[in-house]
Amino acid sequence: MSDEDDAFNTITRGEDLPDPRLQSFAVVTAIVPGERPVVRLSRTIFLPEEEGQTADRGWIGPARVLHVVRHEGEINHHVEMAESLVVGERYPIAVDAEFRYVEAAGRYLAAKIFMEILQRKPEDYQ
Repeated sequence: MSDEDDAFNTITRGEDLPDPRLQSFAVVTAIVPGERPVVRLSRTIFLPEEEGQTADRGWIGPARVLHVVRHEGEINHHVEMAESLVVGERYPIAVDAEFRYVEAAGRYLAAKIFMEILQRKPEDYQ
């Protein structure tokens, strides 16, 4: 099955909504070596860090994704180690659903508390 025929119907780079199933397949299009190697994919389900949004974590095949950022129109997946990945190969990709849920719940609770504080009147503090 080609990347274009992906039965999971995942998003391509640049689209904003992730696949709600939090797992799919993608082809590694580039690997940038370094202390924290960067992997670029043909498509992604990982949410990058943006405007208060915590970056997703998860896996690209056997490689653990530690951080995701958008840089110059590309989505960079920072991984622990990229030695096991090969450019042009197709790998399963999966978002750490528990991490995403905990982060979302934390943001929701913080926003709710903040809104409650803003809606109080000065006499509420006496």
